[in-house]
Amino acid sequence: DNLTASITKARALYVANPVDLVAGGAIPTLSGTVSGFVGGDTLQSATTDARGLLFNASNEALLGAPGVYPVFGSGLDAINYVFDQAAGNARALTFTSNATTDILSKTTVVLLTNTNTNPNTPTSPPGAGGLVVLIDPPGAGIPGGPTTAADRALPPGGASAPRGVASFSPLRVGDLSQDVLFGLLSDRDLYKKALFADAIARLEQDPTLADLPECQTLKDVESGSCLITDEFKRQLQAAYLAAEGVELRAETTAPASAKVAPATLAAVPVPAPDAPMAPDAPVAVVAASPAAAARVDAAIEESKLMSLAPKRKVKVAALPQIVRKVAVVIGVNNYADKSIPQLSNAVGDAQAVGALFGSTLGYETVVIKDATRKSVVGALNKLAVELGPKDSVMIYYAGHGELIEATGLGYWQLADSDAKRPETWLSNADIGRLVAQIGASQVALISDSCYSGSLVASERIRATAGQIDPQAVLSRKSVVVMSSGGNEPVFDEGKNGHSPFAWNLMNTLKQVSSWQAGGNVFERVRFAVAKELPQRPQYGSSSAAGHQAGGDYLFEQRQLESVN
Repeated sequence: DNLTASITKARALYVANPVDLVAGGAIPTLSGTVSGFVGGDTLQSATTDARGLLFNASNEALLGAPGVYPVFGSGLDAINYVFDQAAGNARALTFTSNATTDILSKTTVVLLTNTNTNPNTPTSPPGAGGLVVLIDPPGAGIPGGPTTAADRALPPGGASAPRGVASFSPLRVGDLSQDVLFGLLSDRDLYKKALFADAIARLEQDPTLADLPECQTLKDVESGSCLITDEFKRQLQAAYLAAEGVELRAETTAPASAKVAPATLAAVPVPAPDAPMAPDAPVAVVAASPAAAARVDAAIEESKLMSLAPKRKVKVAALPQIVRKVAVVIGVNNYADKSIPQLSNAVGDAQAVGALFGSTLGYETVVIKDATRKSVVGALNKLAVELGPKDSVMIYYAGHGELIEATGLGYWQLADSDAKRPETWLSNADIGRLVAQIGASQVALISDSCYSGSLVASERIRATAGQIDPQAVLSRKSVVVMSSGGNEPVFDEGKNGHSPFAWNLMNTLKQVSSWQAGGNVFERVRFAVAKELPQRPQYGSSSAAGHQAGGDYLFEQRQLESVN
């Protein structure tokens, strides 16, 4: 018999060697390697012509202007491999100028929303929008640049943006070539790197500068100025049970051997708002009757600390094993520090995503617009206290982010972040610690921000072919992270102002008819985004936050009763 088979080609990556040059200098011969060969294959044995390997800079880089530019690998062919660009290729060539820091420290820099820029500027074609730099005083040139600052900054019709305010305007991504889009995003990155240079240098010396302390009192937990600890979380949960202690003991249905003696239960006090956390407080575990449990739920519902989202009854659920679903959706457009570029529609993305989560996927949704660090930390502290092992949590963020390359640590920059003070940023390390405290068996963090891929530190989760047993998945702890994988949200005028990542995520989730594993949802999002932007979204687990092997996040259709 004749046997045939369809074999999926392996993925190999062109990996460009990074090159740093002084602005205006000539580009030398570029080089690199190829990674991803398997089973003993080598460049020579697996490719049709290894001598064809080439690395070339983008056309924009030939001008030698200060900035970060891509380097593209090409020239190879192979029967068993497909070739793609490594993520680092997008930033492999850097032209630096000693004037960059001086420009930011000695002049006023304004990023204008621009729809008609100088057509002679390769990275700002007419109608593209994006980054335009206005230097004050006008006419001060940028060394190594193709034109004067005034020529770069002012469109033919003049400029009217307020001085001292920075903003990243929407793009029409579909109208731009990949080279031009690379250039625009590189310009934005150059501005941010220079703006945050002092803070980055401090974090390189002391990565803990942005770390939050552990909470010491109940008031601290509510304020969002600290991280809730496991001990404090158990003590708070037990305190609310103790508040109903007499009724619980009277109505318990547990066997006599399992009952908790009144003296033990009474030993768990209700903490005053400023009371310090007592070490190793005993925690009572009581099997309560439905009536008593309902009263505990009511007490929790009335508590300021534990009322992040009002409970709503479930009408229809594809996965009724999940008792409760809560989504915290965060978007930041407006930054108090006006040197940090204002964003066009991160809040709009958050509102649209939150509406979808609430209407179609059945989450009790909380949207935090122009969120501060304290509002985000306070919300995640509340999630840790409020939710249990049969619940599902979704956390979504759209806004600026930054990566410290020397340490590999990432940060969210929220509405009250200061460009010069890293103590005001929220570290990915603290985000991970907060997520680890959430007791839900299903936890997902979705981040549409610059360098959000640093949140995905553990094993990647792939799409699953064939049948999936949801009960088996839900029996495991699943903590997953989905990231846009590249720059801060790139808002696309062609997608109603949404970022391509948010747009494709929402479109994909709308197509979930019953339920679907996160790995399968992500694959469609990743493929759609990669066609439009030079970035690669990522999806993986967080073992540090308790993810168990074989777990995944399950998206499902669910309807809740209306809020009265």
